[in-house]
Amino acid sequence: MKKILIIDDDNFKKENIVHLLNKLNKKYEPIVATALNPGLCKLSEDKYDLVLLDMSLPIFDLSEPDNF
Repeated sequence: MKKILIIDDDNFKKENIVHLLNKLNKKYEPIVATALNPGLCKLSEDKYDLVLLDMSLPIFDLSEPDNF
């Protein structure tokens, strides 16, 4: 299974990307991060086949206290 990391703070865009990947092919495993630092943590913990990165991200995700 190919792992795709999606780093984006816009829920609408994230949901659409995940929906599209699931619709195209069940061989994709989308993993989502909502800010830059949580995304970098995920990148350091695992290997991904593709990273989709929003270019205007907040650094921290304030909704996740462990990532602040």
